[in-house]
Amino acid sequence: MFNAQSVANKLLELRFIMYNDDYDCIVITETWLHTGICDGAIDPRGLYSVIRKDRIGARGDGVCILVRRKYQAVPIVFKTDYCELEIVGATFHDFHPKLDIFAVYRPPNRDCEAKQYMQLLIDCLKTNTFKCQYACNCW
Repeated sequence: MFNAQSVANKLLELRFIMYNDDYDCIVITETWLHTGICDGAIDPRGLYSVIRKDRIGARGDGVCILVRRKYQAVPIVFKTDYCELEIVGATFHDFHPKLDIFAVYRPPNRDCEAKQYMQLLIDCLKTNTFKCQYACNCW
């Protein structure tokens, strides 16, 4: 997991990690990706499923999960109630019990609303996974 502060200007470094190290899952925050950067630009070899949420209408932010295609990872679809959250998720069906992975980022400009943002995040996670109930109660 790393905070990229723009994947686009670090693609060589990202690809080095993807293709030279043995990571099955890479979680990235502050991707700064947008619709002008396709998944193929991130992973030209097509070895990973790219699950991402780009920030719309402004520069910065965004989250992404890269999962090796050898795993059956399905993107988690969140209700529109949670569209303001910087979150993506994937469910791995290869494991029993299934495994859910999330990439979450809280932008610093949300400091004044941190409590409401965290409550929305907790509600989102509880809605989308049963296993989260224990982790969410600890926050």
